[in-house]
Amino acid sequence: MARTARRRANELTADWPEAESDVPSGESARQFALRLREVIGERSLRSVARDAGVDHKTLSGILDGQTWADLETISKLEYSLGEMLWMYVLPAAPAEGVCYRARTGAGWLAPGQDLQK
Repeated sequence: MARTARRRANELTADWPEAESDVPSGESARQFALRLREVIGERSLRSVARDAGVDHKTLSGILDGQTWADLETISKLEYSLGEMLWMYVLPAAPAEGVCYRARTGAGWLAPGQDLQK
């Protein structure tokens, strides 16, 4: 049976990755890409990809919103970079619109709780 076609993450927001997405999966992908970009910093994509054991084209596709990161890739990146990357994944009140809770090393923050505190 064929997989259902899905839109790319960068098609789920007006301005990837700056504009928020009102689609939970799109917003999770956007937040992941922003966090990954932050953690990569000045390192080259090729060196990060090599250290993580993923293809640099996959890494580039994730950052550009062209490719959906799978759990294996997320796990490899988090392990090799020593940082939690997949943070914003849980809609807090989907019936009232999209409002995200953030996952931190200490657990889930309440909606609206500041990540910096």
